[in-house]
Amino acid sequence: MLVKVRFMWLNLSLLVDAVRVAATLLALGVLSIEDLRTRELSARIVHAYLAVTTALFIVSFITGSGSFTLLVVYAAFSLLVSAGLFTSLYKLGLVGDGDVYVAIALGLALFYPSIYRFTLPLEGMLPPSLVAIFYAALTSMFLMLVNAVRVLAKYRGVLSALSTKYKIILPFVSRPVKLREYLNGVLKHHFPVQEFTVSGTEVLVRYRLLARIDEDQASVLRKLVDQGVLSEETYIWVSPGIPFIFHLFLGVLLLLVLGDVPLVHLLMKLFSRP
Repeated sequence: MLVKVRFMWLNLSLLVDAVRVAATLLALGVLSIEDLRTRELSARIVHAYLAVTTALFIVSFITGSGSFTLLVVYAAFSLLVSAGLFTSLYKLGLVGDGDVYVAIALGLALFYPSIYRFTLPLEGMLPPSLVAIFYAALTSMFLMLVNAVRVLAKYRGVLSALSTKYKIILPFVSRPVKLREYLNGVLKHHFPVQEFTVSGTEVLVRYRLLARIDEDQASVLRKLVDQGVLSEETYIWVSPGIPFIFHLFLGVLLLLVLGDVPLVHLLMKLFSRP
């Protein structure tokens, strides 16, 4: 009888984990398409994903195979990383509040290593949400590298006007476009990483390494053009809005393929150095 009860609990735990993985793939898949197209997330899908993962999170404490203390530790660490990181990005104006809710839902859904039974390695020890976010960051960094190579190859003349620091940094986070293109709305979801101010007869330019998605720079730049302060042929540096939900989706896919093996090996090398 005891063996039968344990078997039933294991089956229920497996089902709960399967639903968490399926719900995450479905929600992130749909939301990533929206994020790429419009940089907007459906509130209904975000709230539904958060509600489902919250319910499954509670059920996990009933069906989980680990000790209660272990579940709490993993849950706390998972939410600290997912919610903490995206809340910080939100405070910086780099992502919207919907991204924060999705990150919290991800932290609730993939907080315990039992998820690794759905990955190719079939086992792991780190919080799966942390690993998925790590892979998401890597895919984002890869695209930044591709952008830098493209900018360095195509806009050497524009780069020559920058100081050494910005010659190195700006190609990774932005690209130059003519002000006319930006004001005509040709580039969707791009935001300036420069601030233009007028001091007497001099135009002052301040660079920022991160573009804020909550600022309306177009009206400011258009006013400077109308006043003759800037030319429409002037190059400005713009950064695309970060579609990080898409990267999270890629991160979850990589999690299912690689598990936490690459990250564990990296951590072991870092901490094993004398």
